[in-house]
Amino acid sequence: MWRALGVLISSCAMVLLSGSLVDASTGTGWSKVSIPPLAQSTSKLNVKESFSDIVTVPGSGNMTVLAGSYTVQTKSKPIHSQIHPVVMRVDNNTVTNMSPPAPNESMQFMSVSALSSSDIWAVGWSQPGYDYSNNTNAFPLAEHWNGSSWSATQLPSPDSTTPGVLYGVAASASDNVWAVGYSLKDPHGVPTTFLFHWNGSQWTSIPETVKGVFLAAVGTTGPDDVWLAGGTATSAAPLIQHWNGATLSVVPTPSSLASGAGGTLVSVLEIHENSAKDVWFLAQVTSGTSIQNSVSYPLVLHWNGSKISQIANVPIPHGDTVIDVSGISSTSSSDVWITGTAFQHLGESAKPYPYLAHFDGTAWTSVDIQIGGKVQAGALTGVVSFGNGHAAVLGDSSGTDVYLLEHTGSTVSSTVNVGALNPQNAGATPWIIAGIVIVVVIIGGAVYMIRRRSSGAAGRTAA
Repeated sequence: MWRALGVLISSCAMVLLSGSLVDASTGTGWSKVSIPPLAQSTSKLNVKESFSDIVTVPGSGNMTVLAGSYTVQTKSKPIHSQIHPVVMRVDNNTVTNMSPPAPNESMQFMSVSALSSSDIWAVGWSQPGYDYSNNTNAFPLAEHWNGSSWSATQLPSPDSTTPGVLYGVAASASDNVWAVGYSLKDPHGVPTTFLFHWNGSQWTSIPETVKGVFLAAVGTTGPDDVWLAGGTATSAAPLIQHWNGATLSVVPTPSSLASGAGGTLVSVLEIHENSAKDVWFLAQVTSGTSIQNSVSYPLVLHWNGSKISQIANVPIPHGDTVIDVSGISSTSSSDVWITGTAFQHLGESAKPYPYLAHFDGTAWTSVDIQIGGKVQAGALTGVVSFGNGHAAVLGDSSGTDVYLLEHTGSTVSSTVNVGALNPQNAGATPWIIAGIVIVVVIIGGAVYMIRRRSSGAAGRTAA
């Protein structure tokens, strides 16, 4: 079953100019864009929004596009919600709402890919009706932005009528768009894999060669260079595949990741492809016999054109035992950013903290996101890199302030002070963390918990 736990955090509607921040340790310049909500909560309704993805727009300078959803929740019946897609454009610190009109059904965009400011793809799920109290009948969704409006596209049958979610989308040209996801409608927990290609006029389904694949992420530089990643229902090891234009093949990962002892699972959640010889993968490694004693941490892999290798010493700050990863972005082998949410433990009392790290090709730097000089509860849900230390990080502080934090210095230091909060929706009930969905699956007597955040793709956790 699906169960939404997350903080759905505030989004933006009109225009807001950023303030200027100074890194507390080096003086490196940072700037912050706070995102105001589309609507305010009332005495009867909570309005919360979450961004699932952030991408750059090629040929548009530092323009980024954010995609996700906003939820209208009845306070008297919190489980009853209306969920609608939201898309925002941020350009030179100006935030513009480009969301589709609220439909007469629940919808959420999970991933977005931009070819230009007038050629943007977003994928996710839709469900007939407004009531999201029973979301087992969500169906895959793919929509296109042409510069002025959004339009839904017809997915291949029978996949379009199979309940499930598209978690990732990547495009290198108007006739080379890929979307991935899966369905867990099978009572035995064996997923139906979604692997779609858009040729400029229609979607086609590409047969998956591995049974029981949870496809979570996709990247492409051309029709003969497509990377797919996730996990399988039959193995604890990660799954990475490559499409060469004609066939789909499994690419070996380091043998050290193959062990499933102790309930350890490795799932690749994000892909960033700079070129055919420079591809980055962000995975989550989780072990434990229950959600209370589970331990998870990020794992970064790199394809150099001939093999996939593990990048060592990814930082785990504050003694955190659980880090849910959310995004990876890179412009070269010496410029890699990763984001996520860190917990010192799990459970109802667990507080999320922003997780941010940068790799310069030699060493990692863990960056503390501080608010008012202190590390505060919150989450980072995505990142994009423009190169030379210039990056934009998407974050929230437990549902009270959503922001883009832009780094423009050549040196990445270990601390940044985000400054004071700009509380949104005062009086609204804060939720735990941005967009976490849990799926419980029983496979061959073993119970797996498919944990995913609203900012990327699915991961598997032993339970």
